Amino acid sequence: MNNNILHDLQERIKELTALHKSATILQDDSKNTEEIMEEIIKILPDSWQYPDIAAASITFEGRESKTDNFIRTAWRQSAFINTGNERTGIIEICYLQEKPPAFEGPFLKEERDLIDSLANMLSSYSERKKSKEALKIAWNEMEEKVIKRTEELSRLNKALEEEIIERKKVEEKIKKYQKELREMTLELSLAEERERRTIASNLHDHIGQALAIIKLKLSALQGNAIFCGFEQNIIDIRRLLDQTIQYTRNVTFELSPPVLYELGLIAAIEWLSEQSPEKYGLKVNLTTEGNHINLP
Repeated sequence: MNNNILHDLQERIKELTALHKSATILQDDSKNTEEIMEEIIKILPDSWQYPDIAAASITFEGRESKTDNFIRTAWRQSAFINTGNERTGIIEICYLQEKPPAFEGPFLKEERDLIDSLANMLSSYSERKKSKEALKIAWNEMEEKVIKRTEELSRLNKALEEEIIERKKVEEKIKKYQKELREMTLELSLAEERERRTIASNLHDHIGQALAIIKLKLSALQGNAIFCGFEQNIIDIRRLLDQTIQYTRNVTFELSPPVLYELGLIAAIEWLSEQSPEKYGLKVNLTTEGNHINLP
């Protein structure tokens, strides 16, 4: 009785050792599938009750690994390896000689559990490997997309920087044109003002003086005109001449008020405010504060 217990204990130890070694082998990601199959196949015969006459074979994912003495015999135990809904392999243990019947032919119930466990472990290994490959592919695809997106963003960023630089150049050109336009406008205004002063000066110095002289000479002729019958005509001419002189003065002031250049801006505004009621019908009140400065 003690011998049987010791035998059963030894068998269980062999089975657990086989499971532990197989799990360790399957966790080693540095080995490929063929290397893993070769290592597992070496430990299988010793894990069964009659290792001296045991032969093993693993067919998995299109590859086959077997012991040198493997032959399919009538004393055979097997377990399919299923990955998902697909059958991807099979584990086979064969005895080369007939042995007394047990739970399953000459094989023990624990040996059935062992071979099924090994099949499940290989199935899990296959699924884990496929998941890692799928994850690696997904990672590579994502990395490639990130690289492409980064390159695209770099191109867009470069294009944006170039557009900003170009826009700044355009803005600088616009500012330059605006400055030139302001300078041209100012120069045009100054030229116009100079021309106005020239015209006003000519009106005042030449035409105004000539009209004043004409008025004096008409006054001298007016006494003699009584005897010639031209008095009324001279009166009419003097009235027209007075209107012309006044009109000339008005035009001179409107073109370039002398008060602006002789007395300054404040005096010119005061003069303009005084003219507004008569010329435009507007009542203007002017208030000034502080020290008055002369503007160029």
